[in-house]
Amino acid sequence: MIKHILLITLLCLSFFYNCIMYTGNYSGANHNSTIAQDTISNTRDAGERLRIHLGQEEMSALNCLIIFLHDDDIWLIDDDTTAVNLSNTGNIFSFACDPDSTGILFYSILNEAQGLDIFVLKLENPDEPEYIGSVINEAGDMSYFVTSTYGERAQMEVTGNELLVECDFVWGWFDFTDVAVIDLSMIKEEIDTTDVCENNITEEENDIQITNELVGDISELFCTNQGRRYQLSNTQSIVRWEDHLKSEPIRFELSPAGNKVIFSILADFCDLAHGPLLIVNVDGSNQHVLDSDMMLHNLNREWVDDKLLYIRYSQEYEGDCLYIINNYENMSKLVMNNIQQFRVIQ
Repeated sequence: MIKHILLITLLCLSFFYNCIMYTGNYSGANHNSTIAQDTISNTRDAGERLRIHLGQEEMSALNCLIIFLHDDDIWLIDDDTTAVNLSNTGNIFSFACDPDSTGILFYSILNEAQGLDIFVLKLENPDEPEYIGSVINEAGDMSYFVTSTYGERAQMEVTGNELLVECDFVWGWFDFTDVAVIDLSMIKEEIDTTDVCENNITEEENDIQITNELVGDISELFCTNQGRRYQLSNTQSIVRWEDHLKSEPIRFELSPAGNKVIFSILADFCDLAHGPLLIVNVDGSNQHVLDSDMMLHNLNREWVDDKLLYIRYSQEYEGDCLYIINNYENMSKLVMNNIQQFRVIQ
């Protein structure tokens, strides 16, 4: 009798033990499944938002929207420390902002014929872009929309009721020589190609025009403040102005706030004009080299009051990155890595 009771007890214990183990294993499987789903969800979220390297206080101080091209997608930065993916297609070629409307973007996508399909995108509803026309590739290869010098993509610009798309890069001009025009007044699909060189300027005259633009007015290279003249060469830097003022052409640009100057010095001219690009305060202090070659920054910088946003190649990230200079020391800070184009909407 006692043996039967012990046997029944052992069988019961074995049954309950197996039940507990089964339940535990089932709960563990559910737990792992939940972790997997969370991981997938987090990965998806990470793909839709990018971390900005600046802090929220620094981003808020900009008081503007920054739209940029990252991995051929359009992203938007406001005053947060993350960027939101607006296009989510991965094949954007270039984009332009409408200066008359902060809520409208235009972007282009390469089609099978190596032409550009143009779309309009509203920020309030980015999931429904509208096709508005195409630009035909007259050359049949990518040299029509990409420079043969630094591989820069043709830019788009909105002017009034027209969307202008650069095209047809020519070595002799070192620039795109044509522009495709899309009429935005009625969002029509007809596109006219207009030659920007309609005045029949010769190549020699163009070289003279470039040189004159580089030289500028030497007197403007000095800033006057309350009767005092500031010579921007009175600084210690890799390049000193006095080595170039008398003989070399200089291109310069004053910040909208009037407290900083960007300038470049023509140190070499072979196929293109080359020379360092620098920034300095108008009192001559804190001069720094932004890049060793000014030609890399023709279209890749914008001012926001006294703050400078610009693109520079980074060896660390192995690509072009967006930087900002927003201090008296003119020291740059990383905003976003690996971008192809950016625009500021103020």
